[in-house]
Amino acid sequence: MVGYAVPRFASGGRGSCRYSGFEASPDYAADLAPYLHSAATERLISGKFCQITHGVRIIASSVSHPISGFSAFLFEVFNPEMIRSYAAPIGNRRDTIIGNDVWLVFESMVMPGVRIGNGAIIAVRIVVAAAVTDYPIVGGTPRSVDPYSLRP
Repeated sequence: MVGYAVPRFASGGRGSCRYSGFEASPDYAADLAPYLHSAATERLISGKFCQITHGVRIIASSVSHPISGFSAFLFEVFNPEMIRSYAAPIGNRRDTIIGNDVWLVFESMVMPGVRIGNGAIIAVRIVVAAAVTDYPIVGGTPRSVDPYSLRP
């Protein structure tokens, strides 16, 4: 198991995330949030003392493609000067916010624009598609929320 801090992962200087994975990577932030690129207008904001384990993916709003044209393919990628032009038709570029002391467990996935509250534990392979309150344990199939995680 390899453990590394993720320095450029947070916005606003608040973050202090720790990633634990099975192999070394030259850019853990890009592995965790592969669709958060330089042309993205949204931010990924993390709190302090977050723990992120192997296989976690955080999907940014920039993964969305316009669906009003003749194709959903993002033709703008062939011309980097046009890459920002596709953002306007999609809209709704919400920031993804991960609170303090959050544990994202093996292969969990956080969808765009979600807010995860402080002290939350997101279990193995859970897809977080809606807001999570403070201090729950989210897991199971079907998904259930146990409100009795650690309380301050």
